[in-house]
Amino acid sequence: MLVQVDNADRVAVTSVAVVGAGLMGTGIATALLNADLAVTLIETRSDALDAAVKRIRAAFARDIEKGRLPARTAEHRMNCLTPSDTINAAADADLVIEAVFEGFAAGANGWSWTPAPLLIDLVARNATFGSLAR
Repeated sequence: MLVQVDNADRVAVTSVAVVGAGLMGTGIATALLNADLAVTLIETRSDALDAAVKRIRAAFARDIEKGRLPARTAEHRMNCLTPSDTINAAADADLVIEAVFEGFAAGANGWSWTPAPLLIDLVARNATFGSLAR
């Protein structure tokens, strides 16, 4: 996948971090895995992170059962998923997508993060409450 921001050079995106493992974050992560991208799914609550991984695995299992996805492909996609409970796991991603529940400030959860180490200094957002960086 190539991403171009305004008049900047195109940059190949091979890895994406998704911050937030709720229903939206899980759906985004699944779509990215289906696009053959490496995905780091970040969530501070271990129960929510575990549930998200189970939902992704179950979605692939349904696709296998219905004949829409070979088991080997599903296994490859699951191997491209890295669950993490720390925002630092996003540091090497080419792109970061925030899917944190609106009204829940990641900064209030103790995260402090500057996206400078990213290959693309870009945070794609689906919420409107402000920056992850403090």
